Amino acid sequence: MMIFMMILICISAFLFGFFLGSVELPAKNPEPKIKAEENAELERLKHEYENFLSYDGSEQA
Repeated sequence: MMIFMMILICISAFLFGFFLGSVELPAKNPEPKIKAEENAELERLKHEYENFLSYDGSEQA
């Protein structure tokens, strides 16, 4: 009888977790809206960082 109860508890815990995991919850922290000036600054910094990462060590003119 005790083994049957343990198996039943394990199966119900698995099903509870499975159904809880399948429910989609809304995002807690939506992305903040970025102003146009901040967006331009971010694009400039992104471009500079891409240039930094793509530098191969050759001498620049």
